[in-house]
Amino acid sequence: GKQIGGLGNKFGTFAEGLAFSSIRRVLRETFGMETITPGFEIQKGAESEEYDVVAYSNGGKNQGVIVEVKSLLDFRAITQMERKMDRLFDWLPEHREKAFQGIIAYVHGGKDEREAAIEKGWHLIHVGEDLFHLETKEGFQPRIYRSK
Repeated sequence: GKQIGGLGNKFGTFAEGLAFSSIRRVLRETFGMETITPGFEIQKGAESEEYDVVAYSNGGKNQGVIVEVKSLLDFRAITQMERKMDRLFDWLPEHREKAFQGIIAYVHGGKDEREAAIEKGWHLIHVGEDLFHLETKEGFQPRIYRSK
């Protein structure tokens, strides 16, 4: 179990990196965020918390957004997001005056899980096929691997 979990974590980190430029664009253009910080970590004594992305705007907007990136949107991810949002201001007391929203960006997720996230009041970003651009040129001949 641990090995597979480790691979899942590595894919999750990979998905976060791939999704970040699209997430940043959405945070700026749709939500008007000025400050966007990926890989946000907080340590208080023996406790720590991590957010995939913390974004906020001061001044007139005075709003913030927490983004969690998931390769698989499952009910465990929803429980985790709920915990993070419920304890947000315990971890980020300097942002207590801001109104925060939650976003889950995901690669795969079932209908029930998507509906549950929306019922919690969070935005969903589907990280799909249009995120990737194939960079090989026309006429490229790929190496073909066959079983020996």
